[in-house]
Amino acid sequence: MNTVKGCQRPRIEHRPAPGIKNHANEVAVAAQLCGLLLDEWQEYALQLATQRRSDGQWSAYEVGLEVARQNGKSAIIEARIIWGLFFNKAEKTIVYSAHEFKTAVEIFNRLVGLISSNPRLMRLIAPNGIKQGNNGRGIKLKDGSEVKFLARSGGSARGFSGDLIIFDEAYALKSEQLAAMRPTMAARSITGQPQLWFASSAGMPDSDVLNGMRGRIIDDPQQEPREHTVYQHEHEPKLLWMEWSAHHEMDSADLEARRLANPSLGVRISLEFLDDELRGFLGDPEKGEEAYRREYLGIRPVAAKAAALSLAHFKSLHDPNAEMSDVVALAVDVTPSRDYAVISAAALCPDGRILIEVVDHNVGTDWVTDALKQLKANLNPVRIIINAGDGAAALAPEFKRAGIRVTEISMKQYVQACGQFLDDYKARRLVTRVEQEVLLDAVKIATMRFFGDTLFRWNRKNPLENIAPLVAVTLAVRGLEYKRNRQAREEGIGGVKKKPRRLAIGH
Repeated sequence: MNTVKGCQRPRIEHRPAPGIKNHANEVAVAAQLCGLLLDEWQEYALQLATQRRSDGQWSAYEVGLEVARQNGKSAIIEARIIWGLFFNKAEKTIVYSAHEFKTAVEIFNRLVGLISSNPRLMRLIAPNGIKQGNNGRGIKLKDGSEVKFLARSGGSARGFSGDLIIFDEAYALKSEQLAAMRPTMAARSITGQPQLWFASSAGMPDSDVLNGMRGRIIDDPQQEPREHTVYQHEHEPKLLWMEWSAHHEMDSADLEARRLANPSLGVRISLEFLDDELRGFLGDPEKGEEAYRREYLGIRPVAAKAAALSLAHFKSLHDPNAEMSDVVALAVDVTPSRDYAVISAAALCPDGRILIEVVDHNVGTDWVTDALKQLKANLNPVRIIINAGDGAAALAPEFKRAGIRVTEISMKQYVQACGQFLDDYKARRLVTRVEQEVLLDAVKIATMRFFGDTLFRWNRKNPLENIAPLVAVTLAVRGLEYKRNRQAREEGIGGVKKKPRRLAIGH
C-alpha cells in the first residue's frame, strides 16, 4: 500500500496583498454539486486565488499555477469555471483557452458532463446554450453569462476578452497573444473585476510569459528554496504564484523531490507509476531524463533556469558615496512599441569604476529631444549613443534638427557593447549611487539572445518586458570606450606605457 503523500503546499508561493475574504468554500461546494470533490491542495490553491480586497476587486489579478502532469490541475480550473459561471454574477464572460484544440474540447466535455449531473444547474442553461462547433465550444446561460472554450493554435488572440480568462498549457502561451488582449482587460478593470489565470506544467526555454512571471519572484536559481516558502514582494501586490516543483539539484528518483512536485502522490499518482515513467523516459532517446524532470518533477530545462544578470549581484554594486568625474556619456533607448523611452548616463569614477544611472524616462517619445538637449547643455557629454538598429534611430533626424550630435552604433558594435557591459558587471567595475526601480526591474527580467557561441544582445523577444533602461546604460557605457582606452594606455594596460612600472615580488 502506498502511504507516501504529496506535499499539499507549493514549494514556491508568492502571495498578493492580503484580502479580507475568499470564496474557496463556495467554489468547493459548487464543484461538489456536480460531483467534483477537491483535494486539500486544490482547495488551498482556490483559497489563495479567490481572495477579495475590501473594494470587491480580486487580491490577485494574475494567478499562476504550476504543477506536474496528472495531478488534478484541471479539476481546479473546472471548479473555478462552475462557480464563476453559475454563482459569481460579476463574471459574465469566462474564456478558457488551451494550446491545443483537443485539450479545450476535453475540458469542455468534462464540464458538460459535470453540469449535466445537476438538474438544477441544467435548467439555468439557455435553449441551445451548449454549443459545439469547429470554431470553438461554449456554454451560455439564460441570463447571458457564458464560458467559451478556445484554442490558441495559429497565434490568434481573437476572442480572448472576458472577466475571467484562463490560459491552460501556459508554457506555450505567446507574448503577442497576451499583449493583444491586455487593452480589453484594462477596459474591464474600470467596470468589472477581471482576473487572469495561467495554468501549466513547468515552463520550457521559450516560455516567455510563464518564465517571465516566475522571474518576477525568483531571479536567481541558486536562491530557490528547497521547501515550502512564501514570498510577498511589495512591487508585486497583485501577483499570485503557486509552484509545486522539486529543487533543480534534486535527483530524479528522490522521494522528497516527487512529493514536492506531485501533491496528488498517493491519491492519483503512485510511486510505482513514477518509477515506470522514469525508466521509460530514460530509454527514449527523444525524451530523456530532462523531459521526465520537467513533466513529473516540475524542473525547468537548463536553458531556462538562469537569468542573464543576478539581481542580488547588481544590488551589491550600489555605493552611495561613489565619486564621478566630468567624463560622462549619454544614451537613448526606445521600446519596440515606441510607448516608452529612457535616457541613461555613464561616468568615469576616479577609482576606475563606471557610474551608471537612468537620468530620465517617460512614456512616449515626444519629450526626448528637449530633455536630451538640456542634459547636453548641463553635462557636456563626450558621446551620445543610440543603436542604429533599434527604436531610438527614428529620432536621429529630430536630434540633428535640434543641434544634438549623436553617435549611431551598428548591430555588431551593440553586440560588443553588451559583452563589454557583462564583463564590467562581473568584474564589479560598475557602480550605482541610487537604487532605481526601473533599472532593477530591467536587470531582473533580462535574458540573452545569442549569435554564435559567445556573442549576444539583450533579448527583446517579449514585448511585455521593458528592458530599455538596461539597454540604455549598456549603450552609455559603450560611449565611454575611447576615454577608457586612453586611460588604460596611460596606466600601461593594453597600450604603450607612459610610465613603466615594476612588479613588486615579496618585499
